[in-house]
Amino acid sequence: MIFLGYKDGVKGFLFMCAPNNVLFTGATALFDSRSVLMGNFVDLFQLEKFLLKTLKRFLFLWMMVMMVLIGLLPIPLFF
Repeated sequence: MIFLGYKDGVKGFLFMCAPNNVLFTGATALFDSRSVLMGNFVDLFQLEKFLLKTLKRFLFLWMMVMMVLIGLLPIPLFF
């Protein structure tokens, strides 16, 4: 189970069941603070690397579009 936060208009917690990504709400929850504090840092590191790579690609494409729009880069005629 993954705690996602709080759902608007509902008194309860929003959870996701990991194997099939089903969302559901619960009025009560028991959190294990040991598992939260000892999170899987390898997964977090891989997620951070992925997000940074995605951000770099987005910024590069945004820069190319801006250069085309202001006329510094010719528009390609083929893809």
